[in-house]
Amino acid sequence: MNRSMIKRVARGVSQFLCAVLLLSSCYILSVQTDTHCVRNIVLIHGAWANGPGWKGVYDILVKDGFRVSIVQEPEISFEDDVTATKRILALQDGPCILVAHSYGEAVITESRVFRG
Repeated sequence: MNRSMIKRVARGVSQFLCAVLLLSSCYILSVQTDTHCVRNIVLIHGAWANGPGWKGVYDILVKDGFRVSIVQEPEISFEDDVTATKRILALQDGPCILVAHSYGEAVITESRVFRG
């Protein structure tokens, strides 16, 4: 296999996994009761990407009535990316669902803020 074919296969697998994650998130959201409904969703991109990569997902979720925020990581350092994510999490009004791709998963793990 040549390098461009490997990149295309990797991109296809990545897109497939993102679609699976989105569908499972939609399922989880659909089974929520009205009294425990989470309406905030925060999207975090992977490395060598940017926030606008989430535009299609953002549009779908907003159309379905969710409040969606997209973290734009500066990608200068891991600490700066965590700080940017914590800043967005602090702005959320109530509980939220965090969705990340690739490197964004490490950022989420470091950024999680638990409220009692």
